[in-house]
Amino acid sequence: MSSPGEWYAELPPITKLYGTTCVLLTLATQFQLLNPYLLVLDWGAVMHKFEIWRLVSNFAFLGGFGLPFAIRLMMIARYGLNLEKATYEGRTADYAFMLVFGMITLLIGSAFIPFMRMPVYSSTLVFMLVYVWSRNNPDQSVSLMGFLKIKAFWMPWALLAFTALMGGSLLPDLFGILVGHLYYFLTSIHPLAGGMDLLRTPQFFKKFIDKTYGGYGFVNPNYAAPAAQPRVFQGRGQRLGDN
Repeated sequence: MSSPGEWYAELPPITKLYGTTCVLLTLATQFQLLNPYLLVLDWGAVMHKFEIWRLVSNFAFLGGFGLPFAIRLMMIARYGLNLEKATYEGRTADYAFMLVFGMITLLIGSAFIPFMRMPVYSSTLVFMLVYVWSRNNPDQSVSLMGFLKIKAFWMPWALLAFTALMGGSLLPDLFGILVGHLYYFLTSIHPLAGGMDLLRTPQFFKKFIDKTYGGYGFVNPNYAAPAAQPRVFQGRGQRLGDN
């Protein structure tokens, strides 16, 4: 059984970067080294004070220590990790681009749709990860809160129901499901149905990720590898068969 240090060292690069950033920002605000207000999405500060880091920092600020922080971090460590190491094995750039797509889509929604406007979208982005994972592993059995076993396909909705029972706002999770389904539709459902592949990872982005993380063994230099497609199609076939 590996030690925590060994487990952390073996994390794939994007999951490690995102999870570490979330923890460091929480520590910095918890110990009053950083004002949490500087991390939230404030369009006025972005447009008039050029505090452009807010466009990114709000996706990594999980709030103070507590149960919500622990749950979101666990989701990154479990479902984000599984996505990057299994579903996106050898396709680190595609996994990173999925997160970038989610961030850009949520920022556009925040800018132009008033009811989507929130100060932080970290939990929404994490919920997007959970949704995409559930669609790529629909038949996998998961344990919800340690006692209820369900298929992964239903997990986002079960978590949504749990949030409602706890009296939390459903909007962040619903937005995560919406953006996650949009990404899954554009990259999986639509192409499988014979439509055009409308969302491809740009070549410059692939080259950047390959240059940055290629030495870690998670990046496949053959970006157009045909072996990656059957794995996705097979998962979708199982999902459609269940329904």
